[in-house]
Amino acid sequence: MRNSFYICLLLALFTSCKENQDITTFDLNQRYLNFSQTDTTALTYDINYLGTSEYSFALEEQETNVKKVGIPIAMAGKMPEQDLNYTVAVNQELTTLPKDAYTFDPFIYRKGRVKDSVFVQVKKIEAMKTKKFILVLDIVENENFKVGHNKATSFQLTVSNMLSEPSWWSRYTDYMGPYYPEVYQQWIYTYVEGADPTLSPVTNKPYLYWGNMPTYIPNLPEDYPILYHHILKLKKYFQENVVYPNGDSSKPRILLP
Repeated sequence: MRNSFYICLLLALFTSCKENQDITTFDLNQRYLNFSQTDTTALTYDINYLGTSEYSFALEEQETNVKKVGIPIAMAGKMPEQDLNYTVAVNQELTTLPKDAYTFDPFIYRKGRVKDSVFVQVKKIEAMKTKKFILVLDIVENENFKVGHNKATSFQLTVSNMLSEPSWWSRYTDYMGPYYPEVYQQWIYTYVEGADPTLSPVTNKPYLYWGNMPTYIPNLPEDYPILYHHILKLKKYFQENVVYPNGDSSKPRILLP
């Protein structure tokens, strides 16, 4: 696992200020700050701002108790020539994460950058095993930055110590069976980054791992033979190791199709 968890995003600059109710005039001598946005689509140039993301300690080694999460931010306007303070406030009305379960690195926007990150240290607590907690952040204007695009001035980070069923699982039930957290956890240990040298048709670099699964698999064994090989390894693991759903031996043991 990586030492730092970064929310994967493509950053872009602001769109037309006509779309922003908070900026009546875009002044190039000012600086505007917002949470980052997803990439502009090639055909429509529509921008979809990412307002939420989720992190789970269940994706880490068991001994991991604190994690640094980087939440990307972007600016427009006058480029900083020196490091500048910015202001982010915790929305106490919406936040459910206990105050003693998070701390922030100093809110410093580094000079010469059009993008940076808000870094928050999140602490694992026992209640995260059964409940998801949210941390809601709001960008606040200060002497260095005005508030940017009104669609991207708030960000919600959801934190837990649970494994949720990934969106791709339903496409793999013929190979992995119904979703069990125990199977997903073992899949994370099995199909790690770097285990599959299959190259991306876009970047020509390896790109497949448990966190980036192909969603179109009409003939998985032939189309993705290395991925399929790792599924067979997963199947063998549950053949050789008796695992019950949630540790309940009154239920049938977990076996893959």
